[in-house]
Amino acid sequence: MPRWTATAGLAALLTTAQPAAATTDADMVDLRHVETVLEAVQAAGYKAEIKANPKGERYISVASKEDVEFTISFYGCDAPEGCSSFSISAWWKKEGFFSNDLVNEWNDGHRFLKASIDADGDIEEYMDLSSIGGVSREFFEDELGWFLDMDADFSDFLDKKRPKS
Repeated sequence: MPRWTATAGLAALLTTAQPAAATTDADMVDLRHVETVLEAVQAAGYKAEIKANPKGERYISVASKEDVEFTISFYGCDAPEGCSSFSISAWWKKEGFFSNDLVNEWNDGHRFLKASIDADGDIEEYMDLSSIGGVSREFFEDELGWFLDMDADFSDFLDKKRPKS
């Protein structure tokens, strides 16, 4: 009897389940092109503009609604198809307590947002993403929001580690 109940319940579930909404081409973002990413960032409500570093490599400078500043840098852009990946990054100006041990402690406990110390002693936090294949606008906007959530976690981590004056 219990087996029949489970089978009947599963059959009811399968006959009442609704299909997921189809994603249309208009809902998709091709992340291989800087201009397309810029448009998607702006459509998500961020202030953003394309800039170039001293080597002439283009990147997107972004400010969130909360005025958190970050950049989107592109890699593998030699192919005619566009760039193969990009990185969302933010920087923290050098403070006396920054060390490799500090960023290693963060990195050991976090999979997606990583941190490193550059030659000037500043910390860069970054999240790398593939740009091959399209993604939905909703997914892309979620990735931006996720970066900002993890940025807030990193800020809290630094606040807890910062020596009290």
